[in-house]
Amino acid sequence: MKKRDIKLTIIVPIFNVEKYLRRCIESFIHQIDSRTKVLLVDDGSVDGSGGICDEYAINYDNIEAIHQKNNGTSYARNIGIKNSSSEWICFVDADDIAKEIFYKTILKYWDEEGDLIIFGHQVEDEKSNLNIVNDSVKTINFVDGDILIKKSFLSHPVVDDCPSNLRSVWGKLFRRSFLINNNIFFDYGVRQGEDMIFMLKIYSQISSARYISAPIYGYFFHNALSITNSYKPNYYNIVKDYVQAITPWLKKHPEYKIYHMNYRLIDIILYLKYDLFHTKNRMSDEEKRKITKQLFYDGPYKYYYMESKRNGLLKNYGVDKRIAFFFAVNNWYYPLKILAKAKYGR
Repeated sequence: MKKRDIKLTIIVPIFNVEKYLRRCIESFIHQIDSRTKVLLVDDGSVDGSGGICDEYAINYDNIEAIHQKNNGTSYARNIGIKNSSSEWICFVDADDIAKEIFYKTILKYWDEEGDLIIFGHQVEDEKSNLNIVNDSVKTINFVDGDILIKKSFLSHPVVDDCPSNLRSVWGKLFRRSFLINNNIFFDYGVRQGEDMIFMLKIYSQISSARYISAPIYGYFFHNALSITNSYKPNYYNIVKDYVQAITPWLKKHPEYKIYHMNYRLIDIILYLKYDLFHTKNRMSDEEKRKITKQLFYDGPYKYYYMESKRNGLLKNYGVDKRIAFFFAVNNWYYPLKILAKAKYGR
């Protein structure tokens, strides 16, 4: 296949997803044609994922398997960008699926002149009906990325009543030349929020974008055994990595600091859910109480809370989260513990 003939590259970062990988690939491989190439980037998997990648690469001319040592999803995606040569790029997570309208919808819009096209998605689970039930399509054009940045930072990423996960990279088309010319890549070493930072870099440099509500992507919601729902001890370091990565962007765009403060309040929920009150956390109440005081009362979150409240941004969170924030920043440990156990305990 000649590189100049490739219009789209589908990049799939892969790490130990043997259970879901075939389903992911099969969801789009029979939709695409010779104008599309698939890069399966195996990030040092130790299960059967690497072998599945090789199997598909052998059987399909437009699939290439790339194997690397384990460096993380961001590194794998960057490898995909650098190894692509197409006009457009899209990302598909290995445990998600492309919907049955995925490719035919992309074909309708890949001759657009813009650099970013955002599509709709559906949330799937083990019991989902995977058929599209609503064929109506709404289109919104954006003259710049300002509203996209603000909505990305808010609790509910909704653009003019059209739901779209603006923080994630899946379900979107990116013009490769735009990424390369603006040196937009994923930050290596960020374990949470890497998608968000990548999209903010795009939104802050984009001259226009288009939203198409057609749900071309199926985001697969896993149960409590999912990596994203598992115990993450010392969550502090995960937050620290994110802050270090986004700080240069915030220095360039200080007008969004208040929105970022409001966004950072969700850290409180994630601390409660993935670390402090996870069932695997064996610390005593005395230890947890000390940590919650250091983090939420003595740390920056009280200031974030007060500034968000003063600017009217707290309303973007649900009542349960606002109550949790209030308990946390006022150092009400036992009410916070009861709420966390009831709402987020695992």
